[in-house]
Amino acid sequence: MSQWDLQESGESAMMTKSIHFLVVISFLFQVSIFPNNSFQVYNCFNFCRLIMQIFMCSGQKLKQLDAGGEGHVVGVTDSDSIHCLDASNVSPTQQQGSLSWITVPGLLIHFSCGPNTCWGVNSNQDIYFIKISPNSCKTSEWTKVDGAAVKAEVGTDGRVFVVNKAGNLFERIGISDKTPGGANWKLIEFQKPIKYVSYDQGRLWIVTECEIILECTQ
Repeated sequence: MSQWDLQESGESAMMTKSIHFLVVISFLFQVSIFPNNSFQVYNCFNFCRLIMQIFMCSGQKLKQLDAGGEGHVVGVTDSDSIHCLDASNVSPTQQQGSLSWITVPGLLIHFSCGPNTCWGVNSNQDIYFIKISPNSCKTSEWTKVDGAAVKAEVGTDGRVFVVNKAGNLFERIGISDKTPGGANWKLIEFQKPIKYVSYDQGRLWIVTECEIILECTQ
């Protein structure tokens, strides 16, 4: 299966994350986790942070959130505008109401960041990437790459995955410091159409269209 070992995790995959996740899973829309395991959560499109085991909401309403970047959190609103929090705003000890969102130029339906680049897709299913500075929201210009997708995922190691409208999963091959946009897409074959994907630390978490959770390792 394209060098990925598959395990069908089901609900047990949820239980390995945190007891806090079990408590709030009934009303959360999406959860994203930093490398240090501090939760960044939004509930009913409200962005919230876990501070001292209490969820604090900032008032920013998002339809999609990603906390995989190097010292920044990014998200997309219901109107497809793109927003970023830098390192000074993502500390788990930062107080409620002190967040300062930075608007990133462009319109996207899905957005994900790694250490040095962010990738996203727009409503036309076009795929773009942009360079981003660690611990800040300073970005370069957008660059369009080949292909079509509805979701993008970037790991903390810089690996990039996308899911297209048909539920197929692809990885971007050839990414390096000299070629941050990579060279081509490699299909990762699965028997079931994919609805959502998350990747980090060598593990690929997949939600199929029939809502089965899969954990894949290389």
